[in-house]
Amino acid sequence: MVMDSGDAVIYADQANAVAGNDAGILAVLDNTLVTVADFDSNDFSGIGAVTVVHVGGIDGSAAGKQVLVGTAGVDEFLADAAAGNRASADVITGFTDGSDTVRLDGIDDVYVETELSNGQTNVIIRSTNDNTATDNIVAVILDFDAAGTFDQNDLDAGTTFNVL
Repeated sequence: MVMDSGDAVIYADQANAVAGNDAGILAVLDNTLVTVADFDSNDFSGIGAVTVVHVGGIDGSAAGKQVLVGTAGVDEFLADAAAGNRASADVITGFTDGSDTVRLDGIDDVYVETELSNGQTNVIIRSTNDNTATDNIVAVILDFDAAGTFDQNDLDAGTTFNVL
């Protein structure tokens, strides 16, 4: 396999990683970047936020808040369908209106509102029509294209869009 700058390498130990020895490679994530941030320890059980970047598609999980980062291609953001507060909701960045979609398995209806914060438009996706500041939030799309409109076309088939 020929590796390029978009590949992420997983090494068996730190010494081989620092030295860049091919013998120490356990796996190569082809053209994919995965970074972990905001963990207080080496406990990777879902505490903190995980930033996941996949070329061509984004998958969230129920393992806690994730920051799902879009690519230049067509992305499908799969957010954790468990509604929570703003601090625990999945965050989507790099959303491209007109090509990217948000998938919310297990939710038939979503309620969407926009907010203007620090000069950027954010889209808040809720599982109920209770638009209190912190409740029932499934995902937040940061810095949505102000010229665009988040609507039914931005959701994966099977989920109904409602405006708050």
